[in-house]
Amino acid sequence: MMIKRKKYNVVSILCVVALMAGNVSDAASPIRKVGGVRVNKGQTSIETRVGYSADHENSASDKYLQIRQHVDYGFTDYYALRVIAAQGKRNHQNVEHNNISIENRFQLIESADHGWDGGLRLSYTQQDGDKSPNKLGMLLAADVPFLKDWEFRHNTILEHEVGPHANKGLALSLRHRVVKNISVNSPVVRKLKVGLAAFNGFGEINNIPAYSDQDHELRPVAELSFKNGSFVTVGYGMGISDASPDHAFKMSFGISF
Repeated sequence: MMIKRKKYNVVSILCVVALMAGNVSDAASPIRKVGGVRVNKGQTSIETRVGYSADHENSASDKYLQIRQHVDYGFTDYYALRVIAAQGKRNHQNVEHNNISIENRFQLIESADHGWDGGLRLSYTQQDGDKSPNKLGMLLAADVPFLKDWEFRHNTILEHEVGPHANKGLALSLRHRVVKNISVNSPVVRKLKVGLAAFNGFGEINNIPAYSDQDHELRPVAELSFKNGSFVTVGYGMGISDASPDHAFKMSFGISF
């Protein structure tokens, strides 16, 4: 779209810088993912994510079940609103409501104009009751196709806590995903994607902790999309720092229409 190209040249530069540079959103969470940027006017997407982590040396992550529901609607070709509800169940405890998030998603760069897709998310997370502080978040994202059937996706996430007991600094996370698109000869299946994702939570920028206290994870992923608009994603995460869970299992399913 010509409007996007003229209006958002500065954002194009920012996204390129983010790619060259390299949440803590959902830190150490099995249901986090490397977020995409595409927005389509009038499209509704409904998704449920389920994740389970195990780490016998870290009680906060051990036997922790997390569930999230997403509803996303594209108001224009460059703006969508997403509402997220999250629940959790720790070992020997009941399922509890954790938080509600509002995300404003902007697709600012289109592959038709620039050869890659880029965008921005602005979010607010309201924690339930006396849980940890609320959060403001900003995510820069890019989808870059390369070779014939490969895609590189990048997220740079900055978060700031607000409210009682909030930390004053900015938390930095980087996320990356490389997948291969595999065509499937089926009347039902549209496409299969397989690849590897990396999640890197560095903590607060002004006081970055030692590597062992940061959150780093590698996760093989597979995503199956169907011709009726539904999709299923699975992944298995392996912690590569002490603060990240040893094992994390994730499945998500949903539909876009």
